[in-house]
Amino acid sequence: MKDAHASSGLLWPISVLVFSFLGYIGFERFPILIPISTIAAAYGLYLGSDMIVDQSGKISSRFGLSGRKEGFLVLSIAAIADELFLTIIAASLGYGDISFGAVQGSNDFTLASVIIIVPLLAISMDLKPFRKDIAFLFLSGLIVLILSYIYASIPVYIAPIFIAVFLIYMIMAASSESQPSREIDHEKLAPVSIVISLLLLLVSSFSLVMYADYISHELKITGFLGGFLLTGFTGSIPEIMIIFITARRSKILLSMAVLIGSTIYKLTLVLGVITLFGDLTFAYSIWSSYLLILMTAILLLLSYKAVKRYYGIFFAAVIIVSSLILYVYA
Repeated sequence: MKDAHASSGLLWPISVLVFSFLGYIGFERFPILIPISTIAAAYGLYLGSDMIVDQSGKISSRFGLSGRKEGFLVLSIAAIADELFLTIIAASLGYGDISFGAVQGSNDFTLASVIIIVPLLAISMDLKPFRKDIAFLFLSGLIVLILSYIYASIPVYIAPIFIAVFLIYMIMAASSESQPSREIDHEKLAPVSIVISLLLLLVSSFSLVMYADYISHELKITGFLGGFLLTGFTGSIPEIMIIFITARRSKILLSMAVLIGSTIYKLTLVLGVITLFGDLTFAYSIWSSYLLILMTAILLLLSYKAVKRYYGIFFAAVIIVSSLILYVYA
């Protein structure tokens, strides 16, 4: 019975794999397949990330990590697994603009969703313990903005800078004061689930990169904007789901750790790895960096002030208007 249950449990992920790749096989001849396959690939990113997050939770429990450290050191890394796959594939195939668009889009969509929706849902959010982390995030965004003015395409020798910043933050997060460690759970890891989740991320990422390139050409928009809107939005789904699931379960400390940690890791580790594997193109991206810095500044402001429900509507207006202005003029 156990084997039968395991087989049926794998049937859905395998079906998602097939539909994710279906559109790529014939999307130039049968464009109608693109919406179906894009939805399947986006869900594949979510499903693969969800499976990895489930296994990472077991790792956290096994090492007795506190909620804050689980968020920064395990869940944040698990949450960016889809972006890591997607951006490496895009960069290695020569789509450096799509690659960076995916990173920036994921960061901006995730930050915007939290800044807007958390106040609207009247979720209590105390960011005071995260002031240093938000300041580090602001600094990381500023580094990316400065590099956007210096380079159109990032040379490989910049990769160690990104990775060094990531390692500094990891050390800072690991040594931070935290809650007492939780009880160790001896439940075994599931290697099959890990393999399936990695396949889902690989196939879904590859498919979405191809679709982003195709749609960019069809709509006559830049590869960066195509990556930002398509792969960036779908890439933000796992973080958004993790953040709001944990927040609604009154685990706001864990939720904010995932938000801030995953954003920093994408601006440091992911960009560093992309630069090592292929092109990282910053052309047409400056407006997105300004937008990210603006939202980081809002988070820093909220760390000094209690969040009220009407803030959500106000911040939504600020972010939407700023997005339009920056896209046109920056």
